[in-house]
Amino acid sequence: ESNEAESSAPETDSVQWVLGAGTPGWRKGTDRLAAVAHALQRVSSPAQVGWVGGRPTGADASAVGRTDLVNWIPESADPWKLLSHAAVFVLPSREDPLPLVALEAGLYRRAVVAMPTGGLPDLLADGRGLVGSRQDVRWFVAAVEQVLASRALAEDLGQRLHEFVRTHHDVDVIAPRWLRAVSDAAGR
Repeated sequence: ESNEAESSAPETDSVQWVLGAGTPGWRKGTDRLAAVAHALQRVSSPAQVGWVGGRPTGADASAVGRTDLVNWIPESADPWKLLSHAAVFVLPSREDPLPLVALEAGLYRRAVVAMPTGGLPDLLADGRGLVGSRQDVRWFVAAVEQVLASRALAEDLGQRLHEFVRTHHDVDVIAPRWLRAVSDAAGR
């Protein structure tokens, strides 16, 4: 089964979605989504796996493989129309300093499962999300399955992340700090 063309925006009301977003490729770990999709298929999960931002190309497309069960959704001016419906928001990145999409997921109270890269371990600490201790695809798949199996866990993770993002990363919190830092630097 091959998903050669990009999917259009999928149905969100009747489907449990595992979604990620960004420019597809090795750095973002989009090839790892195939492992999640295959694992969910093996356990007959009705959940669907998707990536908003287009389909990988070149060598990155080869890494996804021929039996691609991932729904590749084109870039969108407002990806959160779809992403806000995710049962689980995934960040399979191999390297990413601090994906803004993780902060946005918090604003939408989405449960996040992530690989340990950049600032994600700190952002998702203390029950604000699930983040691996190393780049382990088996752990990643199991964590996605764990969140899908428990709506209460998904809601708790999403709420905790939301509260943290609002109190530590919101523009109303960050802007005054930046203004002070710029003013201090200009005064030197």
